[in-house]
Amino acid sequence: MAPALSAAQLCERSLAEALAGEQIEFGSGSAAIGTRSGALLDRLAREMRSCPGVIRIDGHTDPVGRGRFNRGLSEARAAAVRDALVARGVPAERLRTRGFGARRPIADNLTEGGRARNRRIEFHALSAN
Repeated sequence: MAPALSAAQLCERSLAEALAGEQIEFGSGSAAIGTRSGALLDRLAREMRSCPGVIRIDGHTDPVGRGRFNRGLSEARAAAVRDALVARGVPAERLRTRGFGARRPIADNLTEGGRARNRRIEFHALSAN
């Protein structure tokens, strides 16, 4: 029998299901959240309100542009997502943000498709405390 999942693991699973393969969209070189991401943010906020503990929002970019700019952009995007979730009823004290710039790619950066995959927001449930 498999061990029971922790509250953080259950939260991450529910957030992954809410994402359903979608990504929060941003304008090019901007931290402005695209209007088509509203329904996704609504689903994520609904799940986060029922998750115990702290959730970290990690922002990532592709390598186009200077490193310092990309780091700031990834931080600004994570903060914009936090603000959008707070506006949807997620308690601010339960959300943390970090920006990684282009340092943690999940796909190659040789194609536009790969770069698009690297421009992302990730959610991590940290604890139930």
